[in-house]
Amino acid sequence: RDLAPETESAGEDHTMGNKQRGKDRAYITRTEWNNEWGGCKKKLGAHAANAKFKSLPFFCCGLSLQPFEDPCCTKTNGTVYDITNLVPYVQKHKCHPSTGVPCTLKDLDLVKLHFHKNLSGDYWCPVLNKVFTASTHIVAIGKSQAF
Repeated sequence: RDLAPETESAGEDHTMGNKQRGKDRAYITRTEWNNEWGGCKKKLGAHAANAKFKSLPFFCCGLSLQPFEDPCCTKTNGTVYDITNLVPYVQKHKCHPSTGVPCTLKDLDLVKLHFHKNLSGDYWCPVLNKVFTASTHIVAIGKSQAF
C-alpha cells in the first residue's frame, strides 16, 4: 500500500462542500448564513429595500399625518387626531380610523388635548418647564366616569 497522501487538482475539495473550504468550525457565522446559505435576504422592490419604520411625531394627526390645530385623542387606543379631520372621516366611513371597528363619534370617547407652546413656538410642559422632544413620554389625563 502507498502511504503517500492523495494529490488533488487545484481548486477541488471533495471532503467538504464548496462553501465550507477552509472553514473548520462546528458552526457558521451570521455573515456566512446570510451570504452563502440562503439566510434572510432583503426583499426586492421599489420601496421595500428603503422602507424603515418611523414613528409619527407627537404633534401630528394620526389621520392626515399633518401637524394638528385642534388636537384630541381617543380613550380606546390613545391615538392623537385633529378634530377637524376626525369628524368628517367618522361621519363618512362610520368606523374607527385606527382599528376599522364600526363606531360613531360618541363611541370614540374623545378627550380634548391642550398643548402649550413657548415663545419660540415649541411645545413644552408647563409643569416641568421643558420642551417636548421626540423621546418625551406624554400622558393625557381625562376625567373618569362616575359609577
